[in-house]
Amino acid sequence: MSPPRKKKGSPSTGGGDPISALRSAVLKEAGINVISLDDAPDYGFVSTGLPLLDLLSGGGIPLGGITHVWGNSRTGKTALALRLGGVFQRMVPNGVVFFIDTENALSGPFARLIGTDPSKLLLPEDGVTTEGGVVSVEKAFAAIEAAVTTYTGLVGPGTVLVVWDSWASSDAQEDLDKGYSGGRLAAKARAASKGLARLRAALRKTRCPMVVTNQVRANVGAIFGPQELAPGGRALLFYTDLSIKLREKQKIKGPGDDPIGAEVEFYVEKCRSAPPFRRGAFRIYFIRGAITDSECWYPLLKRYGKATAPGGRVKIDGLEGEYTFTSIADFAQQVENDALLRSRLHKTLQEALFQDNVPLAPPVEETLTDQLDRAFGGDPDE
Repeated sequence: MSPPRKKKGSPSTGGGDPISALRSAVLKEAGINVISLDDAPDYGFVSTGLPLLDLLSGGGIPLGGITHVWGNSRTGKTALALRLGGVFQRMVPNGVVFFIDTENALSGPFARLIGTDPSKLLLPEDGVTTEGGVVSVEKAFAAIEAAVTTYTGLVGPGTVLVVWDSWASSDAQEDLDKGYSGGRLAAKARAASKGLARLRAALRKTRCPMVVTNQVRANVGAIFGPQELAPGGRALLFYTDLSIKLREKQKIKGPGDDPIGAEVEFYVEKCRSAPPFRRGAFRIYFIRGAITDSECWYPLLKRYGKATAPGGRVKIDGLEGEYTFTSIADFAQQVENDALLRSRLHKTLQEALFQDNVPLAPPVEETLTDQLDRAFGGDPDE
């Protein structure tokens, strides 16, 4: 059998490196420079300020990526986004937060209480972008791209944290022009599908992270699969690097049995840098504006067999004889104040969490239908 004849004009290696020939051919025909994965930049992460969330998300908020935070009302979505903004401002030199407040509900005193520097929190002024201060999806895309491109060009990459609060309250320009009567079906989803592809490329190029909060809608009529959905089309979920669902676990009672805070459970639904389907928690204290996870370490360590509390005294595997914890509250206090202890616990949990024999946590608010569907091999998303 004779060898195939080479087509006229096809590139030849000339006895050289075929990879170099591939790069030359792609550069010549498509104008695209090809590099190996070893030469690709490592974008890294920005800490959330919550060690448990950093651990379960693979390092924190991905630089150059999109983080999706969604859940029911009163689960601390905006509070967590502002907390991330405050940590970002302190950790990144000249770092600013660009806040797209489509809910028109941002509170200055609350942002200060959480720890955000208001002088470095920038947002569109009412009435400037569109009539009534309503920012359309298309204008938000344009504003974010202009903000990250311009600021990083002057200051440096990775210096803008974009917060979009919230995706559910954003409308396409077509829907806004139609008023309350509404526009075409799925106009927002179509605009998002086009805009996110371009915006993600701009975020990647500038290494700027973006956090998008979202609400919850009931999946009406669903018998199988998830009973709750994130609104606004599916494009956001595909372009997301990290997706976190929040659920209020319990209220924290103070003197007089009055609620002074809430314990919020987070569930890592999607993660491109660590195994997904992990669950942890943090606590929000309303009056102090504090968000902490120190009280939530013991339940997670206990879940994976790394902690016990016989007689109320906490014992941690690998730390016997080095630390003394007289109670669970004393353990939480020491975790809050001792960075070395948090580092040791982080390593202990990391070894436990990322073993192949560790069972994955079931989805938050998983129904009996979801459990049956998962047990018999069905795909909950279909």
